[in-house]
Amino acid sequence: MWKEDFIKLLFPANVDEINLDKALEIKYKNIPSSLYKYKKFDAEGHSIEIIEQDKIFLSTANNLNDPYDSAVSLNPQSNYFEAKWDDLMNNLKSRNRFAIEDIAALNALKYDDQFIYMTALYLLNKNPKVAKGKPAEIIAKEISDIMLKRFEAIVIRLSEAIRKNTYITCFSEDNSSILMWSHYGDNHKGFCIEYDFSKLSPSEVSSRMLFPVIYRQKLFDATRYSSKIRGGEFNNYFGVLAAMTKAIEWSYEKEWRFILPMGEVNELLYLFPPSPAKIYLGANTSEENTKIVLDIAQRKNIEVHKMLMKTYEFSLTSKRIF
Repeated sequence: MWKEDFIKLLFPANVDEINLDKALEIKYKNIPSSLYKYKKFDAEGHSIEIIEQDKIFLSTANNLNDPYDSAVSLNPQSNYFEAKWDDLMNNLKSRNRFAIEDIAALNALKYDDQFIYMTALYLLNKNPKVAKGKPAEIIAKEISDIMLKRFEAIVIRLSEAIRKNTYITCFSEDNSSILMWSHYGDNHKGFCIEYDFSKLSPSEVSSRMLFPVIYRQKLFDATRYSSKIRGGEFNNYFGVLAAMTKAIEWSYEKEWRFILPMGEVNELLYLFPPSPAKIYLGANTSEENTKIVLDIAQRKNIEVHKMLMKTYEFSLTSKRIF
């Protein structure tokens, strides 16, 4: 599948292995000719400004409707504790407190599913005085719980940092989704804008930073990226891949997103998309809002279509009205 090839080319853990030109070439060939932006009419008129001014406000990931948007996970066994483990082994070797067979036994525990607990238990059993009469199993469990909670706090902070500093706006490949009209089109009272990003050149930011969403069963695992940080060769673009990854439950959205990893900024950020190709009004759009859209469409020479409910099936169709 082209999306998996694209990910391998653009998001290897080692930055030296990125093949940017090939990745963008593959993506550009697969940008749909039509992508759709669902909106509701708001009292302030911000949504209408999208059509009038050809600009779309970018939200940070932590302000979107998915609480897991752009979140990451890390494997403690392969990441944070790997460095701690090396420090521990070097310390034990330098003090000559353990025999070679003990070091070998501890290194074997490194690959145990409960390696933190098992390591603590092993060390406590070798040094029973440390336990001060308390069962080694209980102390080992307490140590394991504390270390895992600390690690979980690190993961949460990393996710929060990515979510606060990644700017996004979303599109769909489908303009006739009943669910999309319900969730993002104000219960079919809103509107939907059609864009053709494929007519933009690959070098333009509007197409260059446009990415397909990948739907997964599990959270995005950033372990292989963060484990490269100490060597200074990690791919810091991994935050974009985090923003591309969503739970399989969202797959009905058939989403593409414009993703801008910017860090903290003190100004509003916008995407400047190509001019709208068409505008679709929801099946329940009011006459007042229909007139507003038609007035703008006439000035800007944009086709307008009205979504219609089919009588004999759960399906929407559309009819051109301008």
